[in-house]
Amino acid sequence: MTSDLKDRVSHLSWEQLCFIVLDFAKMKKENAEWLDMKLKGRGDFQATIAYYKKKIREALFSERINLRGARQAFLDFKKLKPELPLLLDMMVSYVEIGIEVENEYGDLYEAFYSSMESMYISALKLLKTNPPFILQFKPRIEKIISRSAEGWGHRDTLQDYYEMLLDGTLDEEESDEGEGEKDGI
Repeated sequence: MTSDLKDRVSHLSWEQLCFIVLDFAKMKKENAEWLDMKLKGRGDFQATIAYYKKKIREALFSERINLRGARQAFLDFKKLKPELPLLLDMMVSYVEIGIEVENEYGDLYEAFYSSMESMYISALKLLKTNPPFILQFKPRIEKIISRSAEGWGHRDTLQDYYEMLLDGTLDEEESDEGEGEKDGI
């Protein structure tokens, strides 16, 4: 925040500030979600999580799979700065929904698999740096692997990265070829 803006905000009355904050929340649903999260605290975030999971599901299950829309829904959620378990839950959910799409439509195109793998690898890297959460997400990750498609070596990739997480060889500095690097996930 610039010092000029900070100075102007500090001179507003309580009523003026409330009006501006509420107006800001009306501009975009994401603004309202952010404000709601700040006011409720991070513990009461279930409606927001459901909203973004629904956006991801709608993007991936649309008439034409919309990877960009799904990724944007995730990035919008990430901008809310959720606690780590909630961020991991959203990342794993993204991949789980992708696996549902794979199972519904069969063999898909390489970019789809790359998108799922990118999010999956990003989640595993977060888990590597936060080992207490591995046990919490282990059943879901194993289910992702078991339900994933064979196309484009997808299942093998998921399995290989999971094994690297478990044996400690997953390298945080490793460069992904997928969207994760590009999006800063």
